[in-house]
Amino acid sequence: MIPQFVLRELQLVADSADSMKRNRGRRGLDILQRIQKMAHLTVQIAEEDFPHVRDVDMKLIELAKVYDCKVVTNDFNLNKVAQLHGVEVLNINELANSLKPIVLPGETMRVFVLKEGKEYNQGVAYLDDGTMVVVDNAKKMISKTIDISVTGRETRSSGAQERSAAHDQRAARENHDRIVEHMKVAVILPAAGLGTRMGKGSAEKTGTSRKQFMLLEGSPILLHTVRKFVATEGVGEIVVAVRAEDLDWVGSMLAGEFAGHPVHAVEGGNSRQQSVENALRSLEPDTELVAVHDAVRPFIDLVTIRKVIGEAAETGAAIVGLPAVDTVKQVSRGTGRVHIRATLPRDQLVMAQTPQVFRYDLLKRAFESAREDGFVGTDEASLVERLDVDVSVVMGSDRNIKITKPDDMELAHLFFREENRP
Repeated sequence: MIPQFVLRELQLVADSADSMKRNRGRRGLDILQRIQKMAHLTVQIAEEDFPHVRDVDMKLIELAKVYDCKVVTNDFNLNKVAQLHGVEVLNINELANSLKPIVLPGETMRVFVLKEGKEYNQGVAYLDDGTMVVVDNAKKMISKTIDISVTGRETRSSGAQERSAAHDQRAARENHDRIVEHMKVAVILPAAGLGTRMGKGSAEKTGTSRKQFMLLEGSPILLHTVRKFVATEGVGEIVVAVRAEDLDWVGSMLAGEFAGHPVHAVEGGNSRQQSVENALRSLEPDTELVAVHDAVRPFIDLVTIRKVIGEAAETGAAIVGLPAVDTVKQVSRGTGRVHIRATLPRDQLVMAQTPQVFRYDLLKRAFESAREDGFVGTDEASLVERLDVDVSVVMGSDRNIKITKPDDMELAHLFFREENRP
């Protein structure tokens, strides 16, 4: 039984301006949808609202009394309050803790350091059963798999927590230096779009219709973009994802332009997400960093490319962005009208650009999770954010335009002339 007031609150969380709350809310709705599809379960939406009760937790307790049912939760405070009201609670954390294996100090284990911890220089990992592992001296090892030694265990009502010392501080520093200076970097350029905002949608073989193939000072925009990454020190393989009908001629064009460089084309998909995932599958398995860049952003500068790659090498995830200069409104749509619901604080907003750079294994997990959940994101960072991973922002330039409309070409010609001025 799922109360309507819980669904309503979950929807409010999913519509939150805060990206972390929004992702958690959407994840909650996805899980409820999965439960509803389970053949062996009957799901009932309870319409009772108890308008005289304002707090959602108390509404749950009142509903449990009416139907004489149990409350399933992982909320410690709700658990205690429900027990005081004589309502039986099935606490998910207590069940999970009773099934978890005991890990003793001195034992070693291999973990994937997922994100930064609360204290200085800490990293956080999770065991398969959900146990959180706090790893000391491991901030630089985020998005890496390392061996650790357990130094203690702390059990809380919200779950168990392991504490660990870093596997070897000196080795960690040496490994980090190697990562920053010698990581194998690949670039993915999704270029399978039909360019509908350009007013075109037909197959391309002359280099003048869809935006990525439109000619800018004699060369397709795509080639201008590829040249920037070929000229960037430390960048290796460059993969361009195109439509199936463009694969042969684009591959020949790239081979002729960039002979001797590892630049090649792969078949993309019907969406940016599918195209990037297809290109990701084609990368060498020893790739360590992956930069995804819009094929129609040819004015990215080499300094920014190096900065965002360096940031991702250190943190595991970084994008290029610009501070928001316009006032941004959150709105609701319906009945043919758009209504303002909130004004978002500009000091907490950035306008996302590319490149967006991630550790290879982290980006693969993000795409796998999105595919399993049926989630479609607007960029690669939105997929990585769902893993509760912090993504750093490197400030970019307003010259790093994305050519999407016919009017953008006038500005592109101007920028090109300025960029190539003797």
